[in-house]
Amino acid sequence: YVMDGVPGKGSKVIMSFLDPAGAKTGKALPTGNPVDVLELPDGSKVEASLVDVGNPGVFISTESLGLANHMALTPAIVEADANLKIRLEQIRRAGTSLMGLDPNIESVPKIVLLFPTSGSPEVDIRCLALSMGQAHKAVPLTLALCLGAASQIKGTIASGLVGSKSKETVTIGHPTGKVDIGTVIRDGKIESAQLLRTARFIMKGDVYY
Repeated sequence: YVMDGVPGKGSKVIMSFLDPAGAKTGKALPTGNPVDVLELPDGSKVEASLVDVGNPGVFISTESLGLANHMALTPAIVEADANLKIRLEQIRRAGTSLMGLDPNIESVPKIVLLFPTSGSPEVDIRCLALSMGQAHKAVPLTLALCLGAASQIKGTIASGLVGSKSKETVTIGHPTGKVDIGTVIRDGKIESAQLLRTARFIMKGDVYY
């Protein structure tokens, strides 16, 4: 198994997070809706998927923000755009309130920008996450688990971007690589969210006495 940022190959290790839905709110979809319309302070509205699996996230599409050149979107570009960061925080706070959480706590939930792969065969969906108001250079793993599950919940923004396809493993592209996430759903219930990792020897030694 090959992981971005890690040289060589190693055996695949599957880390399963059992019954991960509703970690903070009690439900995978806190509002009961795959998509909600958030009202912002300036009177504008934006669609978002509010999902709580492993860690809650507010997922929005770059298209809804008018970010046409999404493939060139990087953490540095987001950090340099003060107006965009203010708007993203407004969206996060609006989504947080609908989820029944405290919008003044910056760490939960986090906001994630989603955009299509533009035909790339290597990934199923691309994202750019913000954590504590800062654009993340990769993707927080708990948010990746949440996004992977969201892509398998019908009607969500993430599901639409992966073509509403049911997949055991979804490859999520982020600013510095990709990560594979599995979701096990039976009878409409999320049984587990799976993180695909690898392991190898760091050091081997012998002790003589």
